[in-house]
Amino acid sequence: MWSSALKTVYVYDPQSNSWDQKKDMPYAVGYSGVAVAGDMIYLIGGTMSASTPPLATVMAYDASSDNWTLKTEMPTARYGLAACVVDGRIYAIGGTTEKWETVSYKHVEVYDPTTDTWARKADLPNGRWGLFADVVDGWIYAIGGRSGSYSSSTNEAYNPDTDTWTSKSPMQKPRTGLAGCILNNRIYVTGGHQGPPIVMHTSLEKYEPAATEVNEKVMTQPQQFIVSQNFPNPFNSSTKIHYYLHEPNHIRLEITNIKGELVQTAINEMRSAGNHVVQMNTNHLPSGIYFYKLRVGDQVTVSIKMISMR
Repeated sequence: MWSSALKTVYVYDPQSNSWDQKKDMPYAVGYSGVAVAGDMIYLIGGTMSASTPPLATVMAYDASSDNWTLKTEMPTARYGLAACVVDGRIYAIGGTTEKWETVSYKHVEVYDPTTDTWARKADLPNGRWGLFADVVDGWIYAIGGRSGSYSSSTNEAYNPDTDTWTSKSPMQKPRTGLAGCILNNRIYVTGGHQGPPIVMHTSLEKYEPAATEVNEKVMTQPQQFIVSQNFPNPFNSSTKIHYYLHEPNHIRLEITNIKGELVQTAINEMRSAGNHVVQMNTNHLPSGIYFYKLRVGDQVTVSIKMISMR
């Protein structure tokens, strides 16, 4: 692992193919989360070396004035985290400490630059560090990283509207320290390493959320109800479904097979307004494709695909 961090800043101009040095960061840190919100660049967390405790520091850089300012510290000190922006707020995801061989955080904390405040959100299902995260259609995708002793190929998506996570198609190769970007609503990842033993990657992988998971979007009836994709999906013995009611109403939640035949009625009763979670025992469902159908009062029925794997 690397031994010490730097605080130097350089800016690259593609038009002139040249580099220019800018004002140093207030602190020398490495492996921070980086995000752009508004006209500011934010460096979140990090550490001075791989063997020293992580920092909770938040540094914001204004390119127009070449000036750094310190913001409210992140609640959980960590490095190797991922950071991305939804609706102007910065999500800090995962990370680790100087005990990186055994610590893999699940923490998700969101920073609001307008109020300079932090809030805790639903944990990452699988704690990881050295992961990549970015946003497609308002969903945050957290991909790869290291979990425990080994690199991971995990791909999990977060819906900020419902504060819930959903499992997605994993990468072909486990990767720690991977790089990625979004182009035309497709996620491209490359580089990173797998291990132990350490194997460096040069391959490029492309993930298409819209093409492969069209049925896994959140289905919304404005001012009426919201129902999210079940988690985990695919599932084995149990799965959860989150839904939101704008007002009290009668709920009917049914499970059907691919032929449209009813196999289970999970709910058939009045429910209060607000957020709800249904924990379903699915031991009786053989492997295959199913649909859960939520009907709220006399409103339209929402049908979402889910997959049982035995």
